[in-house]
Amino acid sequence: MDNNELLQFRSALLDEVSLNSEANNELKYTSFVNVFTEYLSDAGFISDFMYAHYKRPFKVGRRNARVDGYSENIFEETFSLVIADFYNEDTPVTLTMTDAMQTFRECTAFVDESIKGNLRTEIDKSDPAYYLSMLLFQGKAKGRIRKIKIFLISDKIRSTALKTIESGSIDDIAIEYTVWTVDRLYENIRDEGETRDILFKDYGGEPIKCLYVDSGIFPGYMCAMPGDLLANLYEKLDTELLEGNIRSFLSTKVAVNSGIRKTIVNDPQKFFIYNNGISATASEVHTFEKDGQVFLTGIVDFQIVNGGQTTASLYNSRYKDKADLSTIFVPMKLTVVKKEKSKEVVPLIAEYANTQNRVNSADFFSNHEFCIKMERYSRTCRVDPQNGAQYDTFWFFERAKGQYTQAQIGKTPAQTREFKLRYPKNQLFTKTDLAKFRNSWACMPDIVSKGAQTNFQKFADDIKKAYDERPNEFNEKYYKETVALGILFHTVESLVCAQEWYRQGYRAQIVTYAIALFSKLFSTQYPDYAIDFQMIWKSQTIPRQIVGEFITITRLVNDSINDPKRGTVNVTQWCKRAECWRRMQETCKHSIDAGILDCCISHLEELSERASARSDSKKEAGIMVEVMVVNYGAENWQRLHTFANERKMTIPSDTLKALTIAEQLPIKIPNSYQAKLLNVLLETAMNEGFRR
Repeated sequence: MDNNELLQFRSALLDEVSLNSEANNELKYTSFVNVFTEYLSDAGFISDFMYAHYKRPFKVGRRNARVDGYSENIFEETFSLVIADFYNEDTPVTLTMTDAMQTFRECTAFVDESIKGNLRTEIDKSDPAYYLSMLLFQGKAKGRIRKIKIFLISDKIRSTALKTIESGSIDDIAIEYTVWTVDRLYENIRDEGETRDILFKDYGGEPIKCLYVDSGIFPGYMCAMPGDLLANLYEKLDTELLEGNIRSFLSTKVAVNSGIRKTIVNDPQKFFIYNNGISATASEVHTFEKDGQVFLTGIVDFQIVNGGQTTASLYNSRYKDKADLSTIFVPMKLTVVKKEKSKEVVPLIAEYANTQNRVNSADFFSNHEFCIKMERYSRTCRVDPQNGAQYDTFWFFERAKGQYTQAQIGKTPAQTREFKLRYPKNQLFTKTDLAKFRNSWACMPDIVSKGAQTNFQKFADDIKKAYDERPNEFNEKYYKETVALGILFHTVESLVCAQEWYRQGYRAQIVTYAIALFSKLFSTQYPDYAIDFQMIWKSQTIPRQIVGEFITITRLVNDSINDPKRGTVNVTQWCKRAECWRRMQETCKHSIDAGILDCCISHLEELSERASARSDSKKEAGIMVEVMVVNYGAENWQRLHTFANERKMTIPSDTLKALTIAEQLPIKIPNSYQAKLLNVLLETAMNEGFRR
């Protein structure tokens, strides 16, 4: 890892923390925790993180107790607690083992004091940390906590001596410790993490007889993985064993597969027959041959890309049902992909392996054409100069977390300044931000309040269905409207912070509910009009008429969610319930002033604009296909023709004529109609086994 690039990344991370701190009117410490956990959430290590800072006031003779937030995984009966070591100086220092253990002790003290019930009188009931403390207390009392994972996050550099920290326990609850320093975070983003060499003997396993398969591209192995060994690996390596998208899926799905569980408990010897098994990848394998048989003894960089729920179910049944896994064998397909190719290939293997599995393709939404389109528009749709500036800017859509920072790595200071002028940090938004903007306006504040990952999953599921039916709806107009909703969201955030009634709590819930309530009230009271989002895009500001409405609406929302008669004591949990949204619509009455129409267009105008945008999108799609055909080159079209002849594929006459022209590129160029025919032919050939 290049040290200069690491320092550049750390500097960019701290810049992001500072900007978020200023924009959100919060402490840099709070912003650091939220920014860092966003990276971990995007990678699937933590899901729906809730900030819940608590530091026990100092008192002689009493333990220091501290925590910064948490994530709960009901499926695995696991809590992930986060505690930060934020240095915040230009020149980083090393995080030593001594410092790390001291920080971990503060977090374990919080856990210990919580499960004993000692913090119930020390933390204010309105504090999110109080709810966390009660979750731990009640979870322990009801036997619903199997493991607590403590994540130490830091902007320091990890000491070379800080490698392995032994697991522990508190009152029979397993405690695992994980350190995420800024260098480890950077390695993860670049997919250059440490190589993990798994030897089966270290996990209670024996060599596994397998069948070697030469696919012609990547070598592979077919075998039966012992259930005990797979559960042992999952117990020790946890979700690091799972490919990132699968981690995200398991962390947001709580239902145990009843069929898998029933087989494990009642018919373990039939598990191999009934279960589809797992698909996995590795960068290398350890094997030996004996009597003409190949035996697998270890796997380097083992990643399960399909079958994550099977793996987790085995582990869970061992503890929940006291199931004997010794007679269970799991079918496994293992593909060996060299490390330099893994970032490109492994996610694709995961996506295709899960196409007909319970993991919906929305779990791989970053690679969906919708996100690719949004990314393309964000690099081409210019914002006119604002506030006297003499240059255009762009909004930067991060299809994958860290793209914005990565785009600056390796640039000179002058180039970095130029990049930030063109793509200001306050014009950055992620795919979870996009989902938050859209679902708030779509009147789903209860879903948004459930957390970034849960909300994104819902958004991705909905968009996937809509995109299959109406792909041209998601065009440049849709993109600009999304940015306008983002401007609205950030404006309301700032507005809430400036109100005299605001008490530094529940801003996220107030904002999403206020936008949803405004959207609902407006559509009900002015059904013949639509907010002119294209005007907001052009001006990059929210009109004063709309801002004025939110001054009233945010107060109504705040009073509603803090109503003592609410359905649950904890405000954060109340906002996650559909009942909260239903009651708010019934009780929050407000008439939007007719002056709002100055910021609107009629529905007829809106429909006309949408029709025009769809037409432009179709033309754009046609041009993209033509460009693809030309860029593919004559040699590849000749190769496809040969493949089609060998496979005796039937090629319609019009398509054959187009193919003949494409084989003469660039002397002859297919027209737009012929380009579409060639695109269909290419997809058909690929389904037949043609390699693009």
